[in-house]
Amino acid sequence: TQTVVSVQWQLTDKKWQQTQTAEETRPPRMLVRWKVPCSSLYPAGYIPCAVTPRRLLFIILGILVLFPLLLHWRVVCLNREMDQVINTICEQAGKGEALGDMCMEVCEGQTVVPVKCQAGHEGKDVVFEATFRGIEVFVKGRTVDLENDSAGSVFWTGDDGELKFPTKEQFSMMVETHLKMNLNLSIEGNTLFKLWPSILNRESFSEQQNKVLLENSMKNIWTLILDNEYVFIRIFKDYDVFPELFGSCGGAYIVEKVRPLDMPYYLQRVSFQGWVDRVKLALAILDLVEELDSMFDNPVHLCDIKSEHFGLSDHGRAKYLDVDNVYLKPVVDKTVGDGTDCENHADCDFFDCRGRCDLLSRKCTGEVVNNNLQVICEKIFLGDSLGFKFLGGTGLLASRHASKSLQQALQSCANPSNSKEGIRLKADGATFKKLYASLREVLSIQNMLNKNNS
Repeated sequence: TQTVVSVQWQLTDKKWQQTQTAEETRPPRMLVRWKVPCSSLYPAGYIPCAVTPRRLLFIILGILVLFPLLLHWRVVCLNREMDQVINTICEQAGKGEALGDMCMEVCEGQTVVPVKCQAGHEGKDVVFEATFRGIEVFVKGRTVDLENDSAGSVFWTGDDGELKFPTKEQFSMMVETHLKMNLNLSIEGNTLFKLWPSILNRESFSEQQNKVLLENSMKNIWTLILDNEYVFIRIFKDYDVFPELFGSCGGAYIVEKVRPLDMPYYLQRVSFQGWVDRVKLALAILDLVEELDSMFDNPVHLCDIKSEHFGLSDHGRAKYLDVDNVYLKPVVDKTVGDGTDCENHADCDFFDCRGRCDLLSRKCTGEVVNNNLQVICEKIFLGDSLGFKFLGGTGLLASRHASKSLQQALQSCANPSNSKEGIRLKADGATFKKLYASLREVLSIQNMLNKNNS
């Protein structure tokens, strides 16, 4: 797009007057007006946006001030930050501070190659795309500062000025207490090894060397277990409902990159085969929902449900990606019913996990009132239609191919009470079965059509 520059010479008289002395010489004043094409929709082709040198200076200064803030708030990112993270981790590993089952790969094998930084990840200092031995992965970490979170918790300064650490048994009890109090997790067997499968004592080391190894290991473990995502992915890695964890080094860990869902958009027309593909994807998500409700000691609640938080593995399994916002039911119950003041039910909500306000006492009370199935039907399967049917919708199952029974099942699932003022009920097991059966019926129809065509 071209920028039109208009330059005007304003003269005190209509023509330039030569004077005899330099002091009396007054040069013409040059006013710069930039007409910047702002929109191709404007009838004239552009909207004139007059920018004087002074305004330009303010714009440049504004950018210089705003850009560091955007970096700090993680609204934008720089690719050089990825190299800084790798360098920091490997420098720590070289000193024996950063430990883990991926340190050799990252620092010596150099098999983890950064690809692209990721912005907008609140609560994590490290998130970027990379490749690991040709596999697409994400490198994540709440922080790579092993000292900050450990100071005062894992170690402290004694009266004699020396650093003090807990014993291995005391530290294990600290970890177990943290998991129980904050995540409602109880781990059977060797808790430390299940969270961090690395050696804490080597026969070839001297007593002093093993002491240093244990102390540095405590710092690594404590930094990692403060990251909910790491804990859930590590502890429940065999459940295959979250991205696969390849390992960790220091405060960073590496997980598989899962294919995002191919979601519809407004005015999109889909063939019957395309509809069948969507139905298969919806069934995979329903299988995931059922597993999250039944495979754990308590149901797992997904409190920030968005289409981009689901993905498909290479073997077709639906997985949930935003593990930072995954909680066991007792934790969610405690959060939405914590007794805080409220004026309406929405005041007690924790993102998509909805609570209840006692309108007499004006306190948040009770347990979470909806469930994963209800929110998924509402936000993923039905999506947003803007109130106009001809626009279609953004829901995975919003299609003209959907049968009447399927549409009814979806509406019943998304809004069990048929409420107009916010949904406050769970979608029950009968609704799940009806919805699942309606989707399976679509696959049966496809199989019949394939037989007839063969």
